[in-house]
Amino acid sequence: MYIYRSEALTVRADYSKTKRKRFIDLSGNTIAWLGAYRQRGGTYEGPIVTYGKHTLSKRRHHNRIAARVTRWPNSAMRHSYCSYWLAMHKDINKLVLQSGHTSVDTMWRHYHRGTTEAEAKKFWAIMPPSTASNTVRITA
Repeated sequence: MYIYRSEALTVRADYSKTKRKRFIDLSGNTIAWLGAYRQRGGTYEGPIVTYGKHTLSKRRHHNRIAARVTRWPNSAMRHSYCSYWLAMHKDINKLVLQSGHTSVDTMWRHYHRGTTEAEAKKFWAIMPPSTASNTVRITA
């Protein structure tokens, strides 16, 4: 379960990949995306995705094909977050806490210089469109 409060997200230990509770600071664009999600009928209560594993996998596959994405690496979003966050904020210790990793060395090896600060600024500036014509609703 994820608990959203204003500018932070709490990940409960029993839902965390590393089985540790953690607190993730939300960027301005993340808050904007969550607001757009809620305006379009999304909820902040309960599971983020209400599909079963099989249905979710099928929908992701069809969406990936429709978007002409030929390959989607495992944990791509997690790795992107860590790389762009570190390039922007340069605080590896805080990133270790937010990501749930156990080692600064691991973070350094995988994410240091994973992208440039200029690219990170572009990433953190991605905002939701003003219209919902290209937004997929994530409900059952």
